[in-house]
Amino acid sequence: MNPSTELNENMILQYDTSYSPANIEIISKIFSDGSISTGNYQKLLKKRLQKLTGSKYVFLTNSGTAGLHLALMSLGISTGDKVITPSYLCEQVLNSISFTGAKPTFVDINPDNYSINLEDVKKSIDNNTKAIIIPYLYGDIFSINELKELNIPLIEDICHCTGGSINNRHIGSLGEIGMTSFGEAKFLDGGFGGAVFTNNADLAKKIKSMLSHSTTGKYAKNYDYNIPNVIAAVIYEKSFYIKNEIKNRKKIAKYYMDVLKNQDISLRYTNVSDSFFYRFMIDISSNKMSFIKKMRSKGIVCGVGVNNPLHELFNDFRQKLPNTKFAVKKSVALPTRPNLTQYELDRIVTAISNCL
Repeated sequence: MNPSTELNENMILQYDTSYSPANIEIISKIFSDGSISTGNYQKLLKKRLQKLTGSKYVFLTNSGTAGLHLALMSLGISTGDKVITPSYLCEQVLNSISFTGAKPTFVDINPDNYSINLEDVKKSIDNNTKAIIIPYLYGDIFSINELKELNIPLIEDICHCTGGSINNRHIGSLGEIGMTSFGEAKFLDGGFGGAVFTNNADLAKKIKSMLSHSTTGKYAKNYDYNIPNVIAAVIYEKSFYIKNEIKNRKKIAKYYMDVLKNQDISLRYTNVSDSFFYRFMIDISSNKMSFIKKMRSKGIVCGVGVNNPLHELFNDFRQKLPNTKFAVKKSVALPTRPNLTQYELDRIVTAISNCL
């Protein structure tokens, strides 16, 4: 169910893709001076992301898929290797893995949140396992310390929490390498684009080489994954609102937790420290799609979450993954866009009561 279709001005949407006056002014200036493809904002965004991710090396890409591809390639992953990933995740992850020739190994999420299941990871490791993709899905917070003890390179996917931190440590700098997406409706939204970042000089050198044209006079494979200056400008300007938006998302989540705790739904969150709340997820005891349709009839656009788990897309039906299957069947995303008004929040919770 696409939230961009059949909408009217009274609809409460999952996300806001409008541009601020500052964005519009920057875009107009760039079109005027002709620096659409290359320009100063690419450098400014790199420096900004160094600060937001706590990373020494940052490379901009034209998508999160490209960023993950470069991260995998920098780790030397190729045909015959295996990459562990949760099945409850967007399908673009499969593209990045397949580009390298490696095969995905699908694992479950936890029963009480959407983070990767440690025990399932341990069971899935073999001699061909070369990396583990760690998504902070919906902005959910968890410790990766035990995963680091497995001594397998960790790739942090911070698409749903770019700019966040845990215990004063930047998310994105906790593993060997990290990546993010700036696609439409992402935590930091530029319409499209992505980035890959690390504090490992050797990995950075490899990525730089993959993005550079040969200067030796001989052919060398490289990837044209560059992001236009005009998109970098939009992301750069929006990045200064992240901290305030996180505060607003947590306020919205606290309201949901307080008001919905007595409803006939299951809440996966008990404290605002549990997540950055890219989405506020609830589990519906009744039919999920029927609930979403009823909410839409009342002007509230809810999200389906992950509708097609990766192991099924990959025709790997040997996997049990009970927590993934439960989330696909029951988890619904409530609007958490940072500019929701109290009036809109009241409309949402009233509609939930009427639609259960």
